[in-house]
Formats: sequence, C-alpha cells, structure tokens
Amino acid sequence: MMFRILKFSTVFIVIFLCLNCVTNRDYSHSLPGKWLMNIVIDKFGEIIEKNPRNDEAYFGRGNAYYLYYRDYQKALADYNAAIGINPKIAEYFNNRGNAYFGLGNYQKAFSDFNRALEIDPNFVKALNGRGGVYLQFQNAQEAMIDFSEAISLDPQYYDSYTLRGLAYSRENKYFEALSDLTQAVLLKPDDPFVYTNRGGLFVLMENYEDAINDFNQAIIIDPKCIIAYEARAALFQKYYKYQESLYDYSKLLRLNKSSTGFYYGQISYNHFQLKEYRKALNSMNKAIKIYPESAEYYEKRGTIFFHLKNYKKALSDYDYSIGLSSNRSSVYIARATLYDQLAYQENDSEKKTEYQEKAKRDYENGEKIK
Repeated sequence: MMFRILKFSTVFIVIFLCLNCVTNRDYSHSLPGKWLMNIVIDKFGEIIEKNPRNDEAYFGRGNAYYLYYRDYQKALADYNAAIGINPKIAEYFNNRGNAYFGLGNYQKAFSDFNRALEIDPNFVKALNGRGGVYLQFQNAQEAMIDFSEAISLDPQYYDSYTLRGLAYSRENKYFEALSDLTQAVLLKPDDPFVYTNRGGLFVLMENYEDAINDFNQAIIIDPKCIIAYEARAALFQKYYKYQESLYDYSKLLRLNKSSTGFYYGQISYNHFQLKEYRKALNSMNKAIKIYPESAEYYEKRGTIFFHLKNYKKALSDYDYSIGLSSNRSSVYIARATLYDQLAYQENDSEKKTEYQEKAKRDYENGEKIK
C-alpha cells in the first residue's frame, strides 16, 4: 500500500516560480536585530512627530516596515504619506509599487512602477518591478524587454539577471535562464537566494546533483534559509535519502512555525519509508492536530495503522477521510486493500464474503474517480 506525498514537481513550482521570492526579497537575514530596528522605527516616529511634513522620514520608516517586518500595509501607509508630501521622487513610487506587489495588488503596483519611470526613465529597480508585474500577468515577452533594458542600464545589478532568468524559465528556455541565473551568482555570490533560484532551475532541468549543491551553498551562506531547506528536503526524498530529509524537516520545524503541520506530514512520510511506523504515527498525529480537516492526512494515518496491523483504527481513519472528501481515488483503493486483508484472515465465510464485496465496491469507486 502506498503512502502518498505531494507531487515532487509541485514543491518546486512553489519555490522557484513564486515571483515574490525575488521581487519582494526577504532581507531579514542581513538586517540588524529586531531591537535595533524597533529603535530605528521609533526614531523616524520622533522625527515625524516634530515635523509631520518630513517625507524622507515617512519613506525611511516605510522601508523599515517593508524590508524587516514584511508589513506591507504599514509600509504602504508611510509611502502614501511620503508621496502626498512630495510626489516628485521616483523611489517613493517604486517602493510603494513593491508594497502593492507584496499585497498582490498588481494593477496598482503596475501604475506605481510606470509613475516612477515617468519621473526617471532609467530607474532600473522600477523596470524590474514592472517586469515582475508583467510576469504576474503571464506576459513573459514584455517582462523580458524590461529586464533586458534594466541590464543594459546597469550590467552589474544581479537582480535583473535573476528576474530575466525567471522569465526565460516561464518560456521553457532553460539554457538562457541558466546563463542569467549563473550571472547573478557571479555578481552576488554571498546572497543565498541566487543559489536557491538557480537550484530551482536545475530541478526543472532534472539536474538534481547541481540543485543540491546550490541549496547546500545557500544554507552555508544563511543557515536559516527556509527555501533552501525545503527544496533540499524534497530532493532528498526523491533520492530516497529519508534520514537526510528528516534532518532538514526537523530543522524547518524550528525555523518556520507557519508550516509546522506540513513539516510533520513530511516527517511522518520519511519515517514511514524507513519502516519506523511508530514514529510515523507520532508525527502524523501532530499533523492532524494542526489540520483536523485534512482528508489526506487521515488517509495517511490509516495507512500507518494498516502497517501496524491495527486494522480497526485504519478502517476508522479511511472512513473519516472519505467523510471529509469522497472524491479521492487513493483512499478508496487503500480501504479496498484493507478489506482484502480482513477477508484473507477471516474464517467466517459470511464475513469473508462481506469484506470481499466491500473491497470490490471500493476498487470500483476508486477506478471511477480516476
């Protein structure tokens, strides 16, 4: 009986093609400590209190909210104030465009990047920002025009190569993408994200060894690089290196509390593949506690119970999984396999026949859904 997991390719579609990972880069790994950033924000607040018309103070505080806290709403409020006082600064519109981008309001982001370029037609970051919006609009050709223009204006700015590499990848032009992403690595070898981006491309190219090398390098640069750990953990699973994958997901439990349930599910999967069924059960119980309405997790726990030969609890979990979602083929096949097992060990002929009939119905239901 199979213990299913998210499709391998799904992990890297999320990691590599999530434009926010590049356009709204997380700089928190290289910024001052939280206590110092709070002092900076407070100081800007004092300046604003003394002079409410100080546009630079609003802009500075907005940048602190944006870069460190990823608080796009507070950043947006301060950028609005700065623009209201002085609407002639291209960078104000550019950074407000970034905040809109982070909020998923791509139309307003597009307008702000255009406004920044009206003020300064050679503003590289605004060209990259607008190109990023074009990618969100599924217009890779226009995006590449903006990214190429940005590169021609500043050939040393690595983000432009990263973004154009993403655009090439959207068009399945992997070798052109690799050239650009490698250039980004050469220009900024101390940035973990240039390696996670190229590593993601290597995955799409099915060059898994080089992908792992890039994720390793990202982690060396930033031992708290969540994206690199997630990508490497998934690759280890693909390579059947379940102990190594366990290490990465266990590390992620400490680094990223927002995805704890998912990580416990992956940890359970690794233990299951290692035939450590008790440990698999313990982790899956934790995953279900976080996601009590997950039909997939109940099915997985049912499969663990099956291998522990606790058929009563396995059946209960399969039933509950179907109650939560009745359109999943795999759970019917799993329950059919359980009924076959119950029929095999049953001595009573009537009960044996009953289990066989139930198994047949479940196999049929599973095939229909497929």
